[in-house]
Amino acid sequence: MRTSRRIERTVQKPASMCKIPHDAIIVSERLELREPSLDDAATMFEYLSPEVTRSLHFFSPQSVDEQRKSVRNIRSENRKGRTFTAGMYDRTTGKYLGGCGVVAYDEESGSAEIGYWLAVEYQGKGYATEAVRALCRHLFEECDANRAVICNDVRNAASRSVAERAGFRLDGILRSHTPLKGDLVDTAFYTLFPGELA
Repeated sequence: MRTSRRIERTVQKPASMCKIPHDAIIVSERLELREPSLDDAATMFEYLSPEVTRSLHFFSPQSVDEQRKSVRNIRSENRKGRTFTAGMYDRTTGKYLGGCGVVAYDEESGSAEIGYWLAVEYQGKGYATEAVRALCRHLFEECDANRAVICNDVRNAASRSVAERAGFRLDGILRSHTPLKGDLVDTAFYTLFPGELA
């Protein structure tokens, strides 16, 4: 129990600054991770179906206009330096596929918490795993991060598989830990250290 309380303070402390600049572009074999633009709002709104958002912790816009406001907020928060919320884009077509980024960063410990989501039609093709690997590699090699963290609803098998395929190890299950759609859900806590990236 003592370890769990320490982990919560480390990952969720709000004042730390993310070390990835808002205009960074992170490239992998098939993907480009970069800040979303207002032009992506309609596609994002289309992709954020109930099937996708049921396991997401952020607010789900109810219209394209609300999604534009959400994108403006993403860009604003990225510029404050506390997060790096990126779009996941196909390198060949430029098409928006989903999102991946650093949702919290703790400078004292060098811990970066990572989140991701994909449109239903692009799930199961390895895109999320590729994006997570690319983001972690950038964090470890360019930002001197000491640890990457992924926190998943234990019931979200697909998201947990992404973490495991990227080389993350399950540290434990935090029971009734994370607020989600009005409930407290059990959370799978995964970590990855430099040298462990799959």
